[in-house]
Amino acid sequence: MAKPNILLRDFAPEDAAGLVACIREEYGASYFQPEFYRADYLRELHAGGRTHFLVAESAGEIAAMLALHIDADCGTIATGIVRKAHRGAGVMPQLFRRAVEQAKRLHLRALFCRSVAYHDITQRRLEELGFSPTALLMAEFLTEGQYSYAKDTNLKHPHILLVNVLLPDPLPCRIFVPAVCRGAAEMIYAALHRRAAISTACGALRGKSALSAEYDDRQRCTSIFVHRAGADLQVRVREIERSRRADLQTSNVFLNLADADAVAAYEVLRAMGYFFTGFFPLCKGEETMVLHNPMGVAIDADAFALSPAAANLRDLVETRRSEGEAP
Repeated sequence: MAKPNILLRDFAPEDAAGLVACIREEYGASYFQPEFYRADYLRELHAGGRTHFLVAESAGEIAAMLALHIDADCGTIATGIVRKAHRGAGVMPQLFRRAVEQAKRLHLRALFCRSVAYHDITQRRLEELGFSPTALLMAEFLTEGQYSYAKDTNLKHPHILLVNVLLPDPLPCRIFVPAVCRGAAEMIYAALHRRAAISTACGALRGKSALSAEYDDRQRCTSIFVHRAGADLQVRVREIERSRRADLQTSNVFLNLADADAVAAYEVLRAMGYFFTGFFPLCKGEETMVLHNPMGVAIDADAFALSPAAANLRDLVETRRSEGEAP
């Protein structure tokens, strides 16, 4: 529990400067969302209603912060920071709990959190609240400029995606998964208490693909969303990859598993250098498999600091990769 002199509460407009101070103390000038250094932006963001900031106050100072971003019927927990003078008081677990309680009051379907792969304590605290690790979102961030963990040989690092399904569906979702990943799907969906009817059928790709992409040029990471796979899948993915050429550029694919051609699409992507890293349920309204292409960037997965459950997922991903799923 938080110490008696720490008050946990919702954000007030006058707290914005205190939130900026939290970010500066943790990240210096390197936080990946530079607009968060502007107090006026944080006030506007909160007033817009899609982001809720939760704060911990001590002696008139913002001691900790947490953001809850809402997109349709799902929420994402992010920007969790405790100032150094207040660490060890159990503040962040209490803010996590308040975020879950608020999500339930808002009748959100699920909560997501991307935990840095070097923060096993964060993973453990979230798991205690019902979150389960479902994917390694590989090489999303450059390690340069990150101050919250020790440096190692990784030039880029992943997040561990943790998911808490708050409102389970009454009917199972139907997903198409390659046979080699069926066991992983059964394990992860069971941990989420989310029923899934799994098919491993594989046909031939026909027609045109429906894709979208998001680019984080600051972190040199491309996210490709395969909503529907067609015969042109390889060509379309290569076009997106070529549009972003830089040192340490990497790519993640989010493959829609409701698409009956998902298994055939997986085989195409595997031949292109992508490998399985987990599942992202309810991603943009779709059940998705996550695949990663390191594009030559080395991955030292043994260096990550992971909870036992996240480490099991890491080992599963590494086993799939070592058995030759990636060329």
